[in-house]
Amino acid sequence: MKNILQIILFILVFLQFSYQVIATEKIKTDSLHQPTKNKLLNVGSLTATGIIGAGVFLEFSKHKDHWYTSKYAFQDEVFKQIHDYTTVVDDYTQFAPLGISLGLIALNKSGKNKRMGQISRLLTSEIIGLTVMGKLKTTTKRRRPNGIAITSFPSGHTTQAFIGARFLDKEFGNNYPWLKYTGYILATFTGVSRVMNNDHWISDVLVGAGIGILSVDLTYWAFDKLKKKNISISPIMVRKGAVLKFSILL
Repeated sequence: MKNILQIILFILVFLQFSYQVIATEKIKTDSLHQPTKNKLLNVGSLTATGIIGAGVFLEFSKHKDHWYTSKYAFQDEVFKQIHDYTTVVDDYTQFAPLGISLGLIALNKSGKNKRMGQISRLLTSEIIGLTVMGKLKTTTKRRRPNGIAITSFPSGHTTQAFIGARFLDKEFGNNYPWLKYTGYILATFTGVSRVMNNDHWISDVLVGAGIGILSVDLTYWAFDKLKKKNISISPIMVRKGAVLKFSILL
């Protein structure tokens, strides 16, 4: 590998590819103005699963022969090409897709669901994604590449960024297609920056991105399934965090 462009390209193969493939989810029935079924195993979910698989492989691989065989070899290659890169922009871009979504909700812009449905789905996605991410961090206790802490796996910044990006896509993507691409680009930048900052391994970023996407897909699938059974989900705040409240509509 000759230069930094190839390093970034490798990351984009997994992260940027997610929103390119997800865009193909509009099947032929859309052109006939027929509703598309919300399936859990859609293209986006399968792509996210593949991303997680690649991240897990790189996380536990011990091979260091090539830059694509382990997180250690990849990070070594990054720092052969990059010197003294540092930025705090990713601390803000992780929330950018979420901020766009909240702005659209506040302005009552047309989406897939009504305002309360949007808020419930967004909060539920956040609870699922951040809970899974947090549990993995405390369970695996993987050390960051900079050696500062043992909270590396997976990347919380990337998880948050892709929760926001995927929600923006699912809820507002049909009406504002340019915004959904903006969300994925911002999320991808966040993940790339975490690696270049030496705050995370490439495996942390890939798994974080996959968790973010899957948490939203799981939320939308569950809401739609339970709605058919007259059961509603309402995220509520409690002293130590947030929980999901299930209600039966009689």
